[in-house]
Formats: sequence, C-alpha cells, structure tokens
Amino acid sequence: MAISKERKKYIESLANELWADDSNDEDFDELSERMGQETIKFCTQTNNPEELQIFVDHYNWDIGIHHMRQVIENQYCDAGTALMVYWRAEPEYFLQYADRSEVPTYSHENFDLLCEIERRYLSGEYKTKLCEYDPKSDVGCNEGMKEKDNRSIPKEMYKPVVLQ
Repeated sequence: MAISKERKKYIESLANELWADDSNDEDFDELSERMGQETIKFCTQTNNPEELQIFVDHYNWDIGIHHMRQVIENQYCDAGTALMVYWRAEPEYFLQYADRSEVPTYSHENFDLLCEIERRYLSGEYKTKLCEYDPKSDVGCNEGMKEKDNRSIPKEMYKPVVLQ
C-alpha cells in the first residue's frame, strides 16, 4: 500500500514532535497534550506495518522510549520494525551487565524494552516481514564480543529482515 507524501510527513511530524515548531507559547500546552494523544493513538492503533516503520525510522529518542514500547506491542508491528527499534535502542551498551540487577535504575526501561523485543523476536511473535531492515547497514553493529561483555546478543538479531 502506497503511503502518500502528506501521510508520511504527518507520521514524521509525530515521530519527531515537529508540530512543536509550529506552535506559539500560548497554545503549546494544549497542542502538546493533543499531539501526545494523537501519537499514542497512532502507535497503538495503526494497522499499517509500513507506517510503523516510518515512525520508528524518524523517531526522536530524546522523547523517551514509551512510544517504542507501544510500537512493539502493536499487533501490526513487523519483524523488520521490531529489529529497527532493538538496534536503535543500542543493545550493545547493555552487554556490560550480566542481568537487570546490574543495570543502573535510570536504564531499566531501556533494558526491559530490549529484553522484550529479544523474547518476542526469537519466539516468532513478529510474524510478518513486510519491512526490510539490516542492522549492519543502519548502525554498523559489531558482532564481536568485547572483554567487558557479560552477555551476548543472539545471532538472530544480527540477521537482516528481507521482504517475504
């Protein structure tokens, strides 16, 4: 299904909070609340895997990871999109920790997101492969273990998702 330029621009605006650039101080709080609700609705109710991939591809991670959790829990989240979220959440940073108890409290939410994606991805919960994604061409992931690593990333997480 082709996504119009206008729709793509709207999705990118939600992902980057570009709408904030178009507001003035008087209506910012009201607009922020409305757009926050629209973003939640988009992430939880969109039934188009390609739109979810566009959202993730343009996501401003400074916003937080709550929208990424909504995306990976959306029943239409594709394997390629889940893998994109996984790698953009920088799983290699967490290899220095043997388990969650060693992860700093401020990073628990990120660690939990990565573990959830790994679990669901490896168990085959992301059934469709409509959105391509190759971790090596996106983030240049390093398959080698480092001396400080206390755990490893499953090899399946390095494999590109190709259209099926």
